[in-house]
Amino acid sequence: MSENLFVIDNSTSEGGSKNISIYGTNDFIQQCEVTKYELSEDKTYIQAEVVNGQGKVANARYYLPKDKDKYETEDKYKAAVRIFLGNMANVARKYKGEDFKIEGSSALDVAEKVIVAIKPLLKGKKLFVLFELTENSKGIFTRI
Repeated sequence: MSENLFVIDNSTSEGGSKNISIYGTNDFIQQCEVTKYELSEDKTYIQAEVVNGQGKVANARYYLPKDKDKYETEDKYKAAVRIFLGNMANVARKYKGEDFKIEGSSALDVAEKVIVAIKPLLKGKKLFVLFELTENSKGIFTRI
């Protein structure tokens, strides 16, 4: 490397991100492998991670519904449970088939059973994944 800081040569890094980026509408659906689908240590969310064909990653957290008494109404609690179970069904059926069924005593129980059922099947199976853009104080990020 030259003493001059302002040189572009074979040692110059282009930076680049390890994260999946969205540049155009075609990037919103990509074929990926799910590399992580596990419960957080505090058991409040499922951490999911995918890798696309270029080795770029994206992730998401799927929060379990809070305790029933944390919702303003029972209808809001039931809606949160339906949404969570819908997300679980979507993922589980990709690996176990459309007739996959599971029953539990709580959202946590269902989440644990789904994870046990699909974890051995994750490696090597490619799925089409829909990405969305989310914004926070640090910028705009891709999430699954």
